[in-house]
Amino acid sequence: MTTYTWEFDQNSVKTETIGSNSGVVVQIDWKLKGSGAKDGVDVTVITSGTVYPDTSDLSGFVAFSDLTQAEMETMIAESMQTGELSFYQTLLDETISNMDVEEGFINSNVFKPFNASSNQTLPFV
Repeated sequence: MTTYTWEFDQNSVKTETIGSNSGVVVQIDWKLKGSGAKDGVDVTVITSGTVYPDTSDLSGFVAFSDLTQAEMETMIAESMQTGELSFYQTLLDETISNMDVEEGFINSNVFKPFNASSNQTLPFV
């Protein structure tokens, strides 16, 4: 079973002042780490990307300096397209299950861009 952990810090977040709101998060460069075991060996795989949170409604605005880890994680997930988070989780799962731990590969970075159109049903089917 894979455990997923979000990784980001203040250097991976871009903020702007929008109207009277200062510290509005407008961009997050994230990493999603998948940790699990392959043949009894602990392995880690990381994928990464960027999201641009919706800033059209700031009625529930919280400045970046006041956000919790959980709120940031929720912001990342909610800023992704439908199916994108599960796509990356599956990518991490498959990479872990295909790692060659016999050859010493226990840590890896993997990137495969999410393409929402590849997950759509064809209109003529």
